[in-house]
Amino acid sequence: MPPGRAKHELTANLRLGAQEHVELRLRVEPSGTNADLTEDDSAQRRAAAEAWRARFAKLESPGNRLAEKTFASNIRDVGSFALLEGKRDEWLALQAGVPLYPVLFGRDAVTAGWQSALVDRGDSLAASLVRLGRMQTHRFDDFHDEEPGRLPYQMRNGPLELLNKNPDRAYYADYAGPLMYVISLANLYAWTGGAWSVVTTSAGPPARSGMAMAFDSTRKQVVLFGGSSERSCFSGS
Repeated sequence: MPPGRAKHELTANLRLGAQEHVELRLRVEPSGTNADLTEDDSAQRRAAAEAWRARFAKLESPGNRLAEKTFASNIRDVGSFALLEGKRDEWLALQAGVPLYPVLFGRDAVTAGWQSALVDRGDSLAASLVRLGRMQTHRFDDFHDEEPGRLPYQMRNGPLELLNKNPDRAYYADYAGPLMYVISLANLYAWTGGAWSVVTTSAGPPARSGMAMAFDSTRKQVVLFGGSSERSCFSGS
């Protein structure tokens, strides 16, 4: 008999004779998520990941082949962490780790990115910064702990997250993310600064430490407040 489908189950009735056998297969294809990819989409992502891994730095140590093999093994692990999600310039953003965290964690992505720059010259870090920059929130949302300027702490895509039953689909309870973003941007500049365009302004604030800084999404301006230098304290500016 042909298989049937009830509200929450699949059924199939079989009648087998002596020595008779039948093979049943169930193919599950995710839908409604980032997994909605065509074969061509998947092929493009695989090709991008392979090209990225082909650019990795290599270590040759004729006097210590064990160290050489250990390094190569560790680099292969790094090469498996690309999420391959989002837009093309985000594909190499790194997941937090396997087997428990195969998703985007803001701080983990940029930390692993600037560490991996020794191997990929900043490719994964650039992708992570682009992805996080596009996810920066400009609203208040208590359920997701969102406040303007925050970056995502974690972006899970399990069943409960997709149904919005918990806040982890886009959870922003992380104060360190924006600072880590700036630090990681500086690391990326150290690797790729020769390809950047330096923007100069006619006037700017003096160098300082211990300040606060935020982006005003209404006026499209970065606001710097307070801090101190070796000679003065900027408590009111």
